[in-house]
Amino acid sequence: VQRQGIWLAVAVAAGAGLAIIATVVLAGHLRQQELGEAVATQTAMAEENARDARVAANQARRAREQAEELVEFFLGELQSELAPIGRVDVYEEAAERTLSYFESLPPTLMTPETEASRAGVLATLSQARFDRGDLTGAVQARREALSVWRTLLAEHGENDVRIELGSALGDLGVLLNANGETAEARVAYLEALSVLEHAAAESASVNIEHGRASAHFGLGEIERLGENPLAALAEYSRAEELIDLALEEKPESIAFLQTRMTILNSRGSIHTSNWEFEDAETAYLQSLEIARRIVEHDPEDRRWSKEVATLLNNLGKLLDENGAHERARPFLREALEMREALVAWDPRNGRWQADLADSWHNLAMLHHD
Repeated sequence: VQRQGIWLAVAVAAGAGLAIIATVVLAGHLRQQELGEAVATQTAMAEENARDARVAANQARRAREQAEELVEFFLGELQSELAPIGRVDVYEEAAERTLSYFESLPPTLMTPETEASRAGVLATLSQARFDRGDLTGAVQARREALSVWRTLLAEHGENDVRIELGSALGDLGVLLNANGETAEARVAYLEALSVLEHAAAESASVNIEHGRASAHFGLGEIERLGENPLAALAEYSRAEELIDLALEEKPESIAFLQTRMTILNSRGSIHTSNWEFEDAETAYLQSLEIARRIVEHDPEDRRWSKEVATLLNNLGKLLDENGAHERARPFLREALEMREALVAWDPRNGRWQADLADSWHNLAMLHHD
């Protein structure tokens, strides 16, 4: 009996121990299950967050792509439609709104393509301000565009970017010279030539030749306005050599024809200053012929009408100053009529307003004579 009691006690103790072990094991399983569920929950949350992040990133990227498509439309179709008809106010406001969008983008979404688009919009804003007569604002926007191209070239070193930089420097030179900042304009033109010569050493392109021609012409303008005609004519000759090469490859390029036309107009101005009236008349007539040819190619762009009016005005003044008053009259009258039409189309264009006032003055002086 005593032995049985002992075994019974042992059995009870053993049973109690098993119960404890079972409880511990069960608790362990439950704890492990809870941990597993917690891990699964955290994993699911992390995956959901990752999915949300991917969706947000894709949405942001798509938004940026759509905005860049809009910029391409703005720089291409919209500007080409508005600039010719003189709606400077509309595309200036569109440029400012587009720039505000770029400023709102986080740095992670500012790709080289996005930066290049921003530089293009800044150039458009600069042109709009120039057309409106705001030279200071035009220079500021062009400098900002130039800064973008410098950064892109430093970071990526692509020759296409180098060409854009050279072109932007030339454009800045034009604005600075128009604003009377001759020394800074010269620096810009010389740097443009240096950058474009570097680009030419890496690849051949008519755009490089056009950019170099424009820079030489700009330097010639500085010399002409500084009353150094021989140096000016030397720069014009260099510009003509380069633009003629470009025209051989693209004879109908409006941009190239415009540069050729402008060089001839400035040659006419120098000949006029030197009392070389026959040479001046020849240069103006050749320039006018190119201008009318451009208008035939692109009749909707009123900027070319502005160029024709300028050349007609120059011819009229030349003939008037040479005593050929009656020959001068039809040129001055046609220039006046074209300028009246331009101002009627866009009264906000300050440059066109100034040109119209000049035409009225020239006709008044003709009648006075």
